[in-house]
This record gives sequence, structure tokens and C-alpha cells, in this order.
Amino acid sequence: MRRRFDTAARTLAMLATAILLLGAGPARKWEDIPASELAETAPQLDPGADAEAIFVRTWLEDLWTEKGFAQLQHHYVRIKVFTAAGAEKQGQVRIDLPLKGASLAGIQGRTVHPDGSIVELDRKTVLKDVVYRQKGTGVRRVAFALPAVTPGSIIEYRYRADLKDQVANYQVLSFQSEIPRRRVSYFLRPLTETMPSLEGWSLRQISYRIAPTESAGLVGGYYEISALDLPAYVEEPDAPPKLHQQAWTLLYYTEEKATTSAAFWQSLAKRESRSFDAATRPDAPARDLARTIAGGATGDSARVVLIADWIQREFRVVDSGSRDSLRAAGLKQTQDGRAALRQRGGTAYDACTSFATLLRGLGLETRLLRLPATRRWPFDREMMDPLFLDSFDVAVRVDGAWKCFDPSSRYLPRDMLRWSEESQSALLCDPDSGRFLTTPVASPHRSMVSRRGDFSLLPDGSLDGDVTVTWAGHLNDEWRTEFAGASAAEIDSAVRHEIDWGLPGIELTAIVLERGEDSRDPLQLTCHVRVPRFATLTGRRVVLEPAVFQARRPARFQASTRRHPVFFTHAWAEIDWIRFRLPESWTVEGFETPAPVDAPGVAKYRASLSPGSTSSELDYSRVLEFGQNGSLFFPASSYPQLKRLFDGIHDRDALAITLVRGDGAP
Repeated sequence: MRRRFDTAARTLAMLATAILLLGAGPARKWEDIPASELAETAPQLDPGADAEAIFVRTWLEDLWTEKGFAQLQHHYVRIKVFTAAGAEKQGQVRIDLPLKGASLAGIQGRTVHPDGSIVELDRKTVLKDVVYRQKGTGVRRVAFALPAVTPGSIIEYRYRADLKDQVANYQVLSFQSEIPRRRVSYFLRPLTETMPSLEGWSLRQISYRIAPTESAGLVGGYYEISALDLPAYVEEPDAPPKLHQQAWTLLYYTEEKATTSAAFWQSLAKRESRSFDAATRPDAPARDLARTIAGGATGDSARVVLIADWIQREFRVVDSGSRDSLRAAGLKQTQDGRAALRQRGGTAYDACTSFATLLRGLGLETRLLRLPATRRWPFDREMMDPLFLDSFDVAVRVDGAWKCFDPSSRYLPRDMLRWSEESQSALLCDPDSGRFLTTPVASPHRSMVSRRGDFSLLPDGSLDGDVTVTWAGHLNDEWRTEFAGASAAEIDSAVRHEIDWGLPGIELTAIVLERGEDSRDPLQLTCHVRVPRFATLTGRRVVLEPAVFQARRPARFQASTRRHPVFFTHAWAEIDWIRFRLPESWTVEGFETPAPVDAPGVAKYRASLSPGSTSSELDYSRVLEFGQNGSLFFPASSYPQLKRLFDGIHDRDALAITLVRGDGAP
């Protein structure tokens, strides 16, 4: 369960930095280009690079004004182009900004050729457009094309961005991009030190996959963080989140005192335990409600199940904790689980306190769990600030062991956590023995996609029939989350994209999405499918690939080498069952049952083909399990073996059978 933190922003209204400020001020004019850079004909960092950034410089100035927080940014980029592809791609500049509270000014750009001739950017060619908008938020893009870019050119551009309601608090400074960078420099001017009431706060930084250099002197009031010779970041399919792979530095303000990591987390666990204990202490109405919900259940496990079901069914969770959002839902801000239970709703954190309050009303032990969310930065216990553990769940002692629950989840079974919270180091907030424990990972069969097809194979090789698809567990959660608030047209488009199965010319009609009464139950889709000329006719013989849903899909991993680890968000299983009804007098000439695949502790694959209930029917079944024992992360060094595993499954899915037409065809 995630809880939004807006208290940090409010607190920063009273914040000033405790570090000295160093570095040079923003560039006011173009910096001279050395003749050696103009004369370059080959990359310095990567022989295969189409372009390299000579430098990327960013100035960040945090401000407190009468209107609130603001950050003033200056950007200056210089790139050397080596190939036509580099000229085409790097010559197109796109700058994305928040739709609201941001403005761009001072855009300048130029192209400098090896002979020293210069072509300036015509500011009239700068375009502005909204590329994304949703519920009052969105992204605005400013784009321009640098003129006359050719191999050998140097391009450079600079601009200023003014951002409201933003300072360098949990701000990521990225050091990598799609091209190599020779030098990246950030110049930071934090909030002023002129407010005595801000004593005790400091600006800290954490670096990941990089050891940046910090300037040693004060110049112009800026503090410099820089790094040299940075390789390009290449996106790959099924890779961990970017912040788990890229080089970056995170800046954040904190009033936490410097100490050892063990002491810090132990202290935090005790503080959180006291607060959670006060917020979940049951009163008489809560005890009565808990006994009513639990009814005649015997055993702690049965009681937990009934309470969890009630919370997910009867407690309304609002995404935002703002007063306006709660008021729109007919709710108020609450301080504890008792008040949240009285109004049967609140934030996701309120769902946790309400869940724990009811369980404590039945005499069960509960603890707050604080844990990181995988989608953000990787967590290290040396990252000593509470906001790095920005998710909240509840641990319940059942049969002598702590079990983890996320009572705020809408689309997952009661005993499953969001995939971003699985296999995480979670801080168990206990008054005496606060410690980290590892959250469980759901097994493959808990997140299953089931596909059932009933097809007639037509004389021209086309398939025509009905298909039913169900998604359970994490897959149900993903689809229902995507569909929440989406229009009918958006849902239809997403469904068609998901179930085209790589089949050219597929025709989908009569699409029906069955959501069911319980949002945690598998989401089901039914549709009528026609695939023109799916089977190949060669005279009297017909070649049919029975794995209809996979046979035409490309291999999952096509690259021969890999830079980054492979990461699957969650384990999953696939179960397919297909019945083929053959034309009269068609017979099976021969087929080969695909060999099973076993990767102990990782995956299992089985497929079979057998006669149906009549002589004109064939039944195909397929089962795939992946992510056994939580095997979801694979280092780049194991990529060859992983690719071989998926290629083997892909080859088996492409196996075909031969049918013979008995209709007198030549």
C-alpha cells in the first residue's frame, strides 16, 4: 500500500540548507569550442556511437517566494555528431514539462560545422504542444529542430525552466542518456540559510552506480556534482526499472540525525510502533464490529480472512488524502482506525489502521510494515530517511508467524501483495525488536492467464470460433487498474491490442468484458475470433500450428547479447486449451508432441495434442509456469541460458501438424 507524503513539502516551507554552496553560475553566452572538438571524426567513449555529449550542464536553484516554492533551472548541452543517424536523431530536441506550474524561456540553439561556420536556430520554428493530459495533470512538450546538422557537426542548445512548487527534495539527478556523455555537471543552489528556525535540517545526497566528484571551492554560490565518461543507457525489454540500472544522485532534505543504519531503523521502528499502537487501539464499537464480522469463525486464520474480506468489500479507499478528495467522497480526514471505521472509508493508510484495529479487537497481534516500492529507486539500508520506505502494509501474527497483508488493495486476493511490494525488505515496526523481514512472493499459479478457444478450421485454412480469456492475481490487478476510469473506446483498444496474439488480419467481434461482482475475482473476456487463412494449404496437405495464441508471436528475447539484468515483475502461469473442429474427411497425417521443458526452480512447460470426442476434433493443451520460488531476477551473465529457455518454448509453440484433405483436392 502506498501513502502519499505531502507533509514533507509543507515542512520545507520552513526549511533551509545546512551545506555550503559551490560552483559557477549559469552560462550567459556560448562557450568557445576548441578546434580539436570541431576536428573530431570518431567517438571517444563508444566506437559505435552515432553521437556523444561533450558536456551536459544543469543549474538548479531552489527558491522560496511569496507564492511558495520554486526552482529555477538553466540547461546547457553540447553534442558532437558522427553519423547521419546521429544527425537525424540528436538534431530533434524535445523538452517535456509539467502541464501546470512550469514555463520555458530563453531557448537558443546552433549548429557549428567542422570549418567553424555557424547556423543559428530560428526561434520561430520552436513548437509547443500538449502530449498528455489526465485529470488536471499532464505533460507539455517544447520541440525544435537544430538547423543543417550533418556528420561532424557540433550542436548545442540552452534554455531556462521555471518550475513552481518544486525544490531539490527527492530530486533525481540523472547522469546517463541514450548517447554517451563525456562530462555531466549539476550546479545546485539550495534554499538559503537565512532562517534561524531551520536549524537542524540538512541537504543530503545518495549516489547509485556512480561516484561523482564534488567541487572543493565556493564559486558563484553553487555546489557542483559532476561525473566523467558515462556510457549510454540502452533500454532493453524486461529490464528492471530505470533507476535500478542508471547512474544517478538523489538529493533530499532531512532533519534526521546522522547515525548508524542499525540504530536509525531501530529507532524509527519504535517510533512508528508507538504511533501505530495508538491509532489502532480498539474501542467498544470496534470490538463489537469485529465480533460481528468474524461471527462464529474458529481459529485466527479464519478470523483474519473474514476481517480482510470485510475491509476490501466495505471500506472505501480514496487515492488522495487531501481534504478536497476526501470531501468529494463524503469522507473526512481521520487520525486513527476507530474514526475511519465509523465512516467506513479513508486513505490507504486508514485502511491499514482500520484493519489492524478490528484484528486487535479480536485479540490478534498486529504490526505496521514499512517497505520500499520497487517501481522507484532501489533501497539500501544506508538510505536513512523514512520516506525511502514509502509503502505501508500490516503484519499479523498467525500460528506463531508474521503474515503480510495489504488491506487497501482492490483487485488482489487478500493474501497477496502488489508485485512492487513482493520480495522486499520490510521494516517490522515493533516496540522492542524492530527488524527487517522479507515479504513473500506469490507463486505462478496465483497470477494465471487462462485462454480457451473453440475453433472450426474452414476449408480455406481460416479459423473461426469463440475465445474466453481470464486473468487472475497480478494480471487481474494490472488490467482492472488500467481499465479504472477508462472510456469504453480506450478499453476496447487495449483489449484488441492484448488479444491479437500477433495474428495478421485477425477479426475480433462480440467482445464482452465480464468484471463480476467481486473485483478480486479473475477478470474474464469473451469474443468471437476469425483468423483468415491461418493454416497453410499445399495441395491435399494442410499445415496447422495448434498453439494459436503463441505460434505467430516473435521470440521474447531476440538480442544475442544483454547489458542489463532481466527482471520480471511477478511470477505467472498460462493455461491454454483449444479444440479444433476439422472439415469433414480431413485427417491427421502426423504430428510430434512437443518435448517438455523443465528449468528446476524457475519454469515448467508442457504441451499436448490428442483426439477430441469425435473423429473430426483435435484438442490442444499447453501449460507454462514461470517464476517458481520467486525466480524473477536474472543477471546479465545468465542471459544466454535464459534466452535459450525462452527460445526453446518459442520453438515448441511454433511446431505444426500436418492434415490431409480427403475432399478430392489436388
